[in-house]
Order: sequence, then structure tokens, then C-alpha cells
Amino acid sequence: MTISPQMAVAALDREISRRSLSDYALRVSGSNYKQPAQVVALLAALQAVEEKVEAGESAKLIVELPPRSSKTTHVSRLFPSWHLGRHPSDGVILASYADTLATSNGRAVKDFIEGEKYPFPTRIRSDVKAAGRWETEDGGGLVAVGVGTSLTGWPFPGSLALVDDPVKGRMEAESEIVRDNTWTWWQTTLLTRMAKCSAVVLTGTRWHESDLIGRVLNSVGGKDWVRLRVPYFAETDDFLGRPEGEALTTFGVESSIEKGEISSYDFAAMYQQRPAPAGGGVFKLDWFQRRYSLSDLERVKKQPRWIVIQTVDLGGKQGVGHDPSAIATWGSDGISFYLLDYWSSQAEYADIKPKFADKFAEFKPRMMYVEDATWAQPLISDLRRQSGIRVAAIPVQGSKWIRADSVAPEFEANRVVLPQQAPWLDGWIYEHTTFPNGAHDEAVDTTSAALMQFTRAQSMPGRITLETKESGFFDPVERIRKKFKERARA
Repeated sequence: MTISPQMAVAALDREISRRSLSDYALRVSGSNYKQPAQVVALLAALQAVEEKVEAGESAKLIVELPPRSSKTTHVSRLFPSWHLGRHPSDGVILASYADTLATSNGRAVKDFIEGEKYPFPTRIRSDVKAAGRWETEDGGGLVAVGVGTSLTGWPFPGSLALVDDPVKGRMEAESEIVRDNTWTWWQTTLLTRMAKCSAVVLTGTRWHESDLIGRVLNSVGGKDWVRLRVPYFAETDDFLGRPEGEALTTFGVESSIEKGEISSYDFAAMYQQRPAPAGGGVFKLDWFQRRYSLSDLERVKKQPRWIVIQTVDLGGKQGVGHDPSAIATWGSDGISFYLLDYWSSQAEYADIKPKFADKFAEFKPRMMYVEDATWAQPLISDLRRQSGIRVAAIPVQGSKWIRADSVAPEFEANRVVLPQQAPWLDGWIYEHTTFPNGAHDEAVDTTSAALMQFTRAQSMPGRITLETKESGFFDPVERIRKKFKERARA
């Protein structure tokens, strides 16, 4: 049989793509497919995982990359389809935060194998070919599950486990219960299904110091993991050789994401892969420098959009030694937010209630907002019965961390203005800069409530409507994410 040059080139191309994951990705992907620096590094790391397993050793790889860095495409789709071409009798486990996402990845792997550009002879059984659970004709297969889902009944020991984005978002990341459940699933469900000489690849964007990646790194066997960590902005001695400060090439977002678009905490975690920003938690000390004088305040008060509100955080247990209660008074001209007064005390409820009434009479706010907690119901009812006191219950949405993080960009953008002097000011600042590790957080709670009300306020001719529980529009947790999405679509 005569072999034409074209046939020889095609055979060589197939053989190269069988040996090289990078060449395989180029072969089976579309014409717009690219391999920027972080993808080249990722493909090299995955290739090393494959070679280590083929040498009869176990392989453990952690991949930390910013959003839109093509993690899922390469780790959960291209890599397993290439691996099953080389080892069609292996069992592959795909996992993600949701069954639907994992199943979507399983379908993509299946599509690659059934595609005309696939260079291997591996075939999928016609009788077991659901998107999230299918088998090869050589006795291997793939199962796709959500984190927390049982693997009971899966007939193959896992030769390759790919856990991609195990954390859904900020709310799950801040839940200790969710983090503990994920860790239990990892230890008792996933790892117990793995074969002796197998590979585990844990991939994700960081969210929290104790997320799954953080716990694995800090576990007894953490030193056994190879770690590929690539921040969005290059740091000193960048892994990719970029000069310090150079941005990463990402897919589907602007190449010049500025740090101020999201809070420092989210940026440090999700983009720099450092869940705890250098210098503190949610609020940084240098964000508290803008001050107003009495003359400044009098001038601002004359603005037509000027409004005053008060926010209350009632301690779950009152009295000395228990949680303090607090009331903060804020004003806004529609541009900046002015802290006018702050008061807190560990006094008993009988002493707290008249103080709140006095503060309302002193500042005459448009509304006093109280968290709609069970222990606050007596206060809400008592204040409503007093003539002239306008009080609204606001629902508690998300953790204290999430609520504080949602308003942190207002501080970072220098929109929060503090008095030049006040007897309570140093303590108020200290509580913010030590949050969430400080002894108390009532000042932070009142700040979060006030700024979320202001920033979600709807302008109308001649008035400003502030949202309450009854308005059905109070949704502070998503504010930053919506802002980022709107910018990305612009």
C-alpha cells in the first residue's frame, strides 16, 4: 500500500497529539483556541501528572487560577478526554460544586471522544452513554458528580479524579458548615474511591483561607501536593516570568481589570489567589482618612439630595459581659456617606430603648432601620408605638462577612467621610479594621446596613426611596457581582 505525503503527515499529527496534551488541545479545539502563558503552564503540569501515573506513582496537583483563565476547559474537558484515549480502561471522576456543571463537563469529554478529530481509537459504549455517566468499550468510563454527592455504585476505582471549582460562591465559602461538609466529602467519599497509583487534580479560584484548597494545603499531607498558583497581577518572582504588575491574559473579560472594581478581599482571594489580603481583613486603615468639619457638614446638608438614616444592631443578649447594642446615624448627599454619630452600650434593654428614641429625636432621620432578628422584635414593636418614630425591619441576608465585604468598596473609593473628632471615633475605626477577628462587630453591622440602604436607594422625582423588607428589593449580597457583570458587558 502506497502512503501519500498527506497520509504520512496526518499519521504523524495523530501520533504527536497522542503523546502531547498541548498538541492534542490544538488538534481538537476550534480555530479561536489559544494557549496563553498560564495555559501553557497548566498543560505542562497536567502532562507531568499523566507521566507520573504511567510511571506507577500517584500524582497530586493543585491549580489556582483567576476567573476566566480556561481552567475548566483544560482540566475537566481536554485532559480527561486525552487521558481516556491513552488509558481507555481507566475510571475518571469529575466533580464540581453542582451536578449540572459536572455533567456539562462530562458531556464535553464525551463529545471530544466522539468527534472526528479525536486521534485515539477509544469508543464509548452505546448502551451506557448518559452525559454524566458513561463507559468505554474497553471497560473504563467517566462519572460526573456534584461535590457532596455519593459515588456508591460506581463500578471502577478512580484512576483520575478532577475536582474543579468545588466552591459555588462567596456565601458558601463563608459558611463553616458548608466548608466542613465539603472537607468530609473529600476525605470520606472521593479519596476512598481512588486506586493505588492514581491522580487527583484539585482546581479552583480561591475564596477563603479554609476553602477546600486551603484545607488540603494545610493538612498533614499538604506537602505532597504540587501547587500551580498563578495570580492575575504578577508578583515578585512570577512563575510565568512576567514583570511585576503585569496582568494575566484571560478569556471573556477585559485585560485591564482594576483592583477597585471589587473589594480588596475578593480581589486578593479570587484574582491573586491570596484569601487573606496583606494588612488585614475587609477594611484597611488607610481607607478611613477622609474627614469633614462642621462647616463642611453644614454646606453638605443644604444639598437637595441630603437624607439622614439610622441603623440599629441590637445585641442578642443585653447587659454587662454580653453583646453590645449600637445605633449609627448616617447622612448622604447622593455621592458620599457621612457618619454623623455612633453610640453603643452593653446596658439592659430597659436602658437601651429610651436611648434609641432620644437619638431619633436628636437627628430626625428619614427612617430607623433595625435588623429583622427574633430578639429585635420587641424593640421594633416598642419604637413603632412611640409617636413620630419611623422604624423599618430589614432582613438579614448573607453572613456578616458578606455584608461587610459588599460595602468595603465604598470605603476604598473614598466615599465614606468621618468627623474630624468624636469621642467614639477611635473605637469605631478599630472595630472595623480588626473585623472579623475583633471582640465585637456591632459597629460593622450598623455600617453595612446603612451603606447597603444608601447604595441600593432608588432615585425618584422629588424624593429618594429606601428599601425595606416590605419593598421586596433589598438584595445587598449581589451588588458587587452585578456591578462587575455590568462592566464586563459594557
